Amino acid sequence: MPRIDVYLSDDKTSLYVEKAINTLKPSLKKLYGYDVRIIKVNNSTAALMALKEGVDELPAIKISGRIFKVVEAEKAVNLLLSGKSPDELLERKVSSEALKKRAENILRNAESMSISLESIAPQAGDVIKNIRNLESEIYESEFKELDLELREIEDALMRESKKFHKIKEVKSQAEDLYKQVLDGVSSLKEIISRTQIVKADALIRSLESEVINPSSCGEDASCLEKSIDMSRNLISKISSIRGDISSLEKPLLVLKRVIAGEFDDSAAWFDAEFKTSAFSDFIRRIKGKYADGIVFSSISDIDKVKKDLSLLDAMASGMEAGIIVRRSGVSLDKLITTIGNEASSIINIVRDDSIDLDEKMLAVSAFLSKHMRSLASVAEVMEEAKRMFPIWERYVSSLLESRNIVKVEELDRIPKQWREAVIDDMVEKKMAIRLPDGKVTGKLRKEVIESYKLEVGSRINKTFKIVSKMEIMGMNLAEQEKELRELLSKLETTDPSDVVSAYNVLIEIDKRLKEIENRLKEMVSR
Repeated sequence: MPRIDVYLSDDKTSLYVEKAINTLKPSLKKLYGYDVRIIKVNNSTAALMALKEGVDELPAIKISGRIFKVVEAEKAVNLLLSGKSPDELLERKVSSEALKKRAENILRNAESMSISLESIAPQAGDVIKNIRNLESEIYESEFKELDLELREIEDALMRESKKFHKIKEVKSQAEDLYKQVLDGVSSLKEIISRTQIVKADALIRSLESEVINPSSCGEDASCLEKSIDMSRNLISKISSIRGDISSLEKPLLVLKRVIAGEFDDSAAWFDAEFKTSAFSDFIRRIKGKYADGIVFSSISDIDKVKKDLSLLDAMASGMEAGIIVRRSGVSLDKLITTIGNEASSIINIVRDDSIDLDEKMLAVSAFLSKHMRSLASVAEVMEEAKRMFPIWERYVSSLLESRNIVKVEELDRIPKQWREAVIDDMVEKKMAIRLPDGKVTGKLRKEVIESYKLEVGSRINKTFKIVSKMEIMGMNLAEQEKELRELLSKLETTDPSDVVSAYNVLIEIDKRLKEIENRLKEMVSR
């Protein structure tokens, strides 16, 4: 049976060891099969026997040839008291340096992150204190036990470290985004200030109230995440507002001019040309609405102003083009007749009191945007051409003096596109009189009336022949024939010497004759 030899003197440590061994004796035999022999080294003989066994310091404990002396003996007893078996005391010793280094690293890392070790591992303080007090070499089993305890502390610290660095990263991101929000608000204030007409104090306060300062969150991750989300949202919102206000730069300049009254005359001219008050009403409404500047209390206000100012900008462009038309002296009505049905439609819209003013201006701005530049271009050409009108009018007058009646197509010294305009101008000045079929005369003379009467009579006779041929083909044209006889009778009783009365009668006969001619053409084409 294996045996434990215990060598004792009469010192305090020996007494402690003796007492502990006596307590352990029963369990050492029962649990591990070890006998215990206590040897009192209190004389020279006992001392020589002890030396022979390799014991030169007391107290000492010898287990299977391994000797634990003094402090080690005390420690061995303590280990046995703690439940270690004698066999475990015989295992090899290892350096405790690695454990000590790890313990110091744990302390440094925790301190760098301001982490209390006891808050994440309650046993950490005692474990590290024990490791710091270790001898240079310890039993391998003790090493393993302490290693396991250190791993638990290191794992807890690692988890806390990840949280720490995550919080640090999130906080850095939150602070960066918060700064971007502040810079964005500052930039927005500067842009608004430059407009000199926009007031947005309430909007700015609203934006500033939405942001969360990361410094108020401390280490609260959810608060920091919320700060990040709010900042991102605000950065996007501020960017959008800046873009909107920048896009209003030109319309805002137009608004300043409108408020200053620069478009009052143009609006009045358009009203006169369109026979409405819509243009002046629109200008007055804009003036009244923005006389004290533009106030943005919310983002929805920006959308409303954008709508108003984009409409105003389009209208202003048309009105400025209208200045060229005004300078040309040509009526807008005359110019827009070249556009056709679309022009008629826009005139009807402007004059319709049942249509909302904004809807009117929207339709007009689209029309002006599409056509006013080209109309202005035509007006400029007309303005240049009108400088030639006096020369062309003298040319027409000289022809009329020698020939009484002239066809418009014969005015070869005048460009084709300007012949009708020149004649219109002469008729307006009472320098010429239009006759049917593109003819012109300078004055209603008896000779002119007689020539006109002969021409109309010739056309009536020609129409009679057409009616006769159509009746032979089986058509019933009694009504048309009756009308022709009435016209012929009226023509024969017309006295050319009363030139004005005769002219008016001939115009009426000519008009009715054309209607009959047109009806006959339709019947033939069926």
